[in-house]
Amino acid sequence: MGRQSGSFSIRNINIFGGILIFGLISCVRVSAAEPTTPDKANGANSGKPMQLRDDPRLQKPVTGAFRAPKAQDIVDLVRNETGAKISLAPSVIQDRPLQGDTKTNKVPAWAVLENLAGNQYIKGHWIKEGEEYVLIPTYAGPPPPLPPQLPPQLQRAMDRAEKGIPPDPPPNAIPDDTGRRIWFIVFTVFLMAVLCVIFFWQRRADARAASAKSGLKEKDQ
Repeated sequence: MGRQSGSFSIRNINIFGGILIFGLISCVRVSAAEPTTPDKANGANSGKPMQLRDDPRLQKPVTGAFRAPKAQDIVDLVRNETGAKISLAPSVIQDRPLQGDTKTNKVPAWAVLENLAGNQYIKGHWIKEGEEYVLIPTYAGPPPPLPPQLPPQLQRAMDRAEKGIPPDPPPNAIPDDTGRRIWFIVFTVFLMAVLCVIFFWQRRADARAASAKSGLKEKDQ
């Protein structure tokens, strides 16, 4: 009985020890599990619509003005002002303007991007792929019409006017020499006046000389 009892006790101890070791190993695995990092959180949210206003960088106000901008123009403005990584999905219409003249004055960047996503030719939402925001459109209709093409000279004049640069003179234009003409007229009048003075002074001198000669003749007689 003593041996059987001892054998029974050893077997029970081995079972208990096995359970204890298994529990310790499970605890070590749980404690060694990596915590959820922001990158993994972004990976979990990849492909899901994002709330742009939650990003502190996109809370920065931006200012800009465009004449019939393309989608990429708006993205470039926000990207340059905030430093955030922003791009457009290839299916976004990018070869033509999607809206009329646009002006933003100290508007939060996230509001500018959400307004772009709500464009009638995009109707999309923003997702986050890693550290980059990507605009995904749902619009599948025809693209907007291309704006009318202005003559190159008129387009150049409009571009220069926006930058505050005077327009180019028209081709074959006669240069404005009004100032030169005025100086020429003044010089001519002055020269004529001098000549007149000299002429009348010479005539007076001749008259005096003639009068003096006639007086001498009378005395001689």
